[in-house]
Amino acid sequence: MMNSIQSEEQNVAGLNFLHDLKKATSEAHIQLEKVPLSMRLMAADVTDHDVYIYIRAMREIIYYGETVIFPLLAPLVDDITDRHKLPIIDVDLAEMHDIIDATVRWPRYNFTNAVTSGEAFGFMYVMEGSTLGGKLINKHLTESSSNKGKAARFFDVYGDRTGIRWKSFIATLSLYAIQDHLQEEIIKGAVKTFISIHDYFLSIRYK
Repeated sequence: MMNSIQSEEQNVAGLNFLHDLKKATSEAHIQLEKVPLSMRLMAADVTDHDVYIYIRAMREIIYYGETVIFPLLAPLVDDITDRHKLPIIDVDLAEMHDIIDATVRWPRYNFTNAVTSGEAFGFMYVMEGSTLGGKLINKHLTESSSNKGKAARFFDVYGDRTGIRWKSFIATLSLYAIQDHLQEEIIKGAVKTFISIHDYFLSIRYK
């Protein structure tokens, strides 16, 4: 009986945490979506060049995540090896070789110099959450005549497993948040991630 009560309390605490996390990150999330580089993807006249610039910028962020963040969370996130996106991005970029813009200089993306497990979870929350928005972008791109109906694999990286992978991740996230008292640290890391990507996007100079 006691274990059942404790389990229910943990479930409620987890749901409350996820609500607080979404609320705390909403403004930073909105500001990121207002950056021109992000807005162009959903424009009526989106072009192949717009897609290339976005994908190439995301490669810097994904590379950081998979070389710095993933090793920290590997002992905690069981299916983390199934969440690698870098190989998919590289395939997309290889297929865009005819529109590579050599005039763009790609600054190095760096989330923070020292990452705690809570901040790492916050970073991964933003990255995994982006797979949900990616499906909307993918739909828009495949229906856009200005883009000739071409999208990129990265925007639908998990395919029909997107919802399943998201639910699996937030279950793990909320478990460790409550169990290890990481709520504030995760929220801080997620907000910092949105802001750092926002600033990184704005730092890229392109035509």
